[in-house]
Amino acid sequence: LYNHSYFIQALSKEVARGKRKGECFSLIMFDVDLFKTLNDTWGHQFGDQILIGLSDGLRSIFRDSDTLSRYGGDEFAILLPDTDSQQTAMLVSRLQDWVTKFTPKMTKGCEFPGITLSIGSVTFPIPEGSMQNMIEAADNALYASKHGGRNRYTHYSSEPGVQERTETDNNK
Repeated sequence: LYNHSYFIQALSKEVARGKRKGECFSLIMFDVDLFKTLNDTWGHQFGDQILIGLSDGLRSIFRDSDTLSRYGGDEFAILLPDTDSQQTAMLVSRLQDWVTKFTPKMTKGCEFPGITLSIGSVTFPIPEGSMQNMIEAADNALYASKHGGRNRYTHYSSEPGVQERTETDNNK
């Protein structure tokens, strides 16, 4: 996956392209729920296996044109060119389905409880659609998922008359 610096450059270009051509794109940010607890309980090598496995899984779910990045720690960012909010929700659903089946290599023969993700997204354009505002909106949606109970997806919306956040609970 790309690193944080590359992601910032790609997002900057995508915002400029979106403004210039009036095209939409989406940004997904997510992290592994209770990752510190997993590290503390199973060990840091196990935590590394989760991050490596997630990286491999992302490549199988998303398109070659998408920018898959590790944003920091256990947080990931995915830039989706030419993708509206409905298409983003479909991709997030595929990610959630994949995560429910994910088993890191180090858990063979062990009782692994599984992992869950808290996910937030935003679709350009948004008012004052700067790069920083896109990151803040996606990050706020991610934290709404966390505060809503984790293992959720929240899409940020700034359209008048539309709920500020819509949630999908994957705890079912």
